Amino acid sequence: MFEETRHHLFISTQKIKSLRSRDEMSLEERTLVVRNIDGDRLTADLLEELFANFGPVVKVVLRKSFAFIEFTVKVSVGYAW
Repeated sequence: MFEETRHHLFISTQKIKSLRSRDEMSLEERTLVVRNIDGDRLTADLLEELFANFGPVVKVVLRKSFAFIEFTVKVSVGYAW
């Protein structure tokens, strides 16, 4: 399904800066940042399907070279990382 490429996938738990409320701070703990992806070949639906193996996914935000994967619980980030 995927062609072998020379790109490496980097996953980090980089925090999203927020100064509004505690609810948004919990969003930081539940969000995974995936870097060095080919946004032209991947879709948000595919990323959601892949990361759903680690826990329920709330939302996927896909950009050209990175994505944010938001889970319902923060322990899912640890499983995916």
